[in-house]
Amino acid sequence: MTSYSSVPLFLPPSYQSSSPANQLKFQLAPVTSALPNARFASISQALVNQVPKKGNKATEPATGVPFPKFLDKLELTGLGVRAKRVLGLKTINVYALGIYCDKDAARKELYPRYGHSHPNQALLDDFTASEAIKKSLRLVITYGSLTRLQFLNALEERLGPPLKTAGELSTLEAFRKQFDDVSFEKGTEVVFSTTGKQLLTKVDNREKGMLMSPVLNRALLQVYLGPDSVGERLGPPTLHW
Repeated sequence: MTSYSSVPLFLPPSYQSSSPANQLKFQLAPVTSALPNARFASISQALVNQVPKKGNKATEPATGVPFPKFLDKLELTGLGVRAKRVLGLKTINVYALGIYCDKDAARKELYPRYGHSHPNQALLDDFTASEAIKKSLRLVITYGSLTRLQFLNALEERLGPPLKTAGELSTLEAFRKQFDDVSFEKGTEVVFSTTGKQLLTKVDNREKGMLMSPVLNRALLQVYLGPDSVGERLGPPTLHW
């Protein structure tokens, strides 16, 4: 049996603003109040303190994959890893994940409704559903034996139900076809970027397709930020700014 787990998303301390109004970051674990600055999410104090930081990059600690602070003018918001547990004995890191967004648009869209109240799933749902906030997911493959079929089947399990409900199974097929000539290797980079109703897919900086489906956009983001996001979570997902 194979099960999946995910490491919390967080930002290194160097990427945090001293002003709460300028902070926007994701968390998949409870904030550790003992930390000097507990307004960023952490797996543990030790793990966060070990995150390598240099210049305009942050490193996902479980995989060592670096992520630029900015990607097409969108700012790094969270880091995580998609892991596969095999037979309950061994955990394999499949890919590292970075989430980027237009933080100014996110504050404008979300602050009037949520202010500085305690973050909750409703806030994350509004974030993933908003067409006014540009977002990108950057995935870097770290498991060299990952096949195209494994990658797509894992995503399709989550994307299929909402697209079927919306009568958009043709969108799911078009999504799969974007990867027809893709060979997944260690280091392969996949970037999904949402702008309004559009989803742009790039593999190793080559455009693979543009799809028009707000349902697909939201479902893709919900894979990682939804109430039943992939794997075991250590706590409720939250969003700070």
